[in-house]
Formats: sequence, C-alpha cells, structure tokens
Amino acid sequence: MTAPRALSASAASACGPSRHRNEDVAVLGTRTVRDGAAAVSWSLADASRPFLAGVLDGLGGHRGGDQASARVAERLAATVGRWALDATPGDLAAGLAEALGDARRELEDLGRLDPELTGAGTTCTALVVGAGAFVLVHVGDTRCYRRRDGLWKVLTVDHAVVRSDGAGRTNASLTHAIGAGVPTLPPELVTDLTDKCWPGDVYLLITDGVLAATETEDALEVALAAPDAQGVLDLALAHGGPDNATAVRLEILE
Repeated sequence: MTAPRALSASAASACGPSRHRNEDVAVLGTRTVRDGAAAVSWSLADASRPFLAGVLDGLGGHRGGDQASARVAERLAATVGRWALDATPGDLAAGLAEALGDARRELEDLGRLDPELTGAGTTCTALVVGAGAFVLVHVGDTRCYRRRDGLWKVLTVDHAVVRSDGAGRTNASLTHAIGAGVPTLPPELVTDLTDKCWPGDVYLLITDGVLAATETEDALEVALAAPDAQGVLDLALAHGGPDNATAVRLEILE
C-alpha cells in the first residue's frame, strides 16, 4: 500500500497523580494538547496540507521542560501546516530535520537569554501523512508502537543509555534530544513508512510516563488496546504513576 488515504486520530495528555506540572504535550494537526484530550478525522480527499500527530516529553524539570515541549510542538505544527500535500517522503524527511534543527537552536538561544532555562529540551516522536508519504520522526525515549493482525511492534529505538548505581537502582540518560545540551539530532531521524502501512493498522505514540505507569508488559498491552488515547491513559494510570503521561492513537481507515 502507499500512504494512508483516511485515518482517525486522538490525543490525550495528563499531569499524572505524582507531578505538579505537565511537561508533556501532544499535537494533532495544527492543535497542541496538554492536560486534556482531542480527536480528529483526516482524509486525503478533503486535505490541503499534510497531517501531523505526535507526542513530546519536556526535559529539565524546573528549567523549562514544559516550555521546551510546547515551543517545539508549536513550531513543528506550524511548519508541517505550510508544506505541500504532495510532498515526497524525501521532502518530509529533509523538512523535519530542518525544523527540528531550528527548534534545537531556538532552545539554545532561550537558555542564553534566560539562565534558568539553560538545558531545557524535549523528546519528540511524530507521524506525518501526505498524499504520497507517511513518515515517522523520532528523537529521545518517547515511543511509537504499531498493531497489525492483533500484534504490537515497537517501531522506535530509545535514544537512551541505562546505568546502574550499584545499589540495585537504574536510571536512563538520553543520548539524543532536542535541546537539553545535546549538540546533535540522531543520524536516523526519519523512517519512511509509506509502503509499510495497511488499513486497520493502529499506531500508538506514547511518552515514557505511560510505560512507567503500566510497569509490566501485560499491563502495557491492556492500555495500548484501548479504543482511543484517553482510554490508554485511563488504563495506564489506573493504579497511579510517577510521571506525566501522554498518548496519541492513529488508526488507518483506508
């Protein structure tokens, strides 16, 4: 199959029970979603621009993770919203690399102007759909899962290194992010999915807060099977959670 001709998408983002501020954000089309939910339908027949769906997890805590994720989400949505519907996968890959490179430099400039925001950054995992293109862009440890024929597959690799403190505890540090003092974007930033998608495929984009809340693979699969993004969060956070949590669900209809 070529690129999707019709799809439905939903997004939900929650602060979670253990945090005072939500540094996650989701994006659907030109709309950003934080502490709420949204749903849209998209069809090639009615579209004038490519469609964007993504999740971003702001880093830096008090140093402006919420600002970083919002700024990058808004820049990405505005940029994709200006592109031609018939952009090729190569066009989208080049444009996404340029847009996220510009966003990284913007965050660096922000830190120079306000020392409190030095080191602010964000992860980003997003899908972009056009008339003849369907691509995945990925930076950090947010993830993209795909369900086909009832089976889930992770399409992204976490840009993170897990270390042990010697006392049985582990922590992960990112090798790539947008900002956060990381000087480069990953070399394999964009994956072309144009000829690898089929009607009935479901794509789930999630921040690491969803993973942390579910804790086990079985609980994660139960959450991912929800019919919309809000359901994913409801099931993931049913027993609490240590972090912000955000999900985007995209289903290919034809």
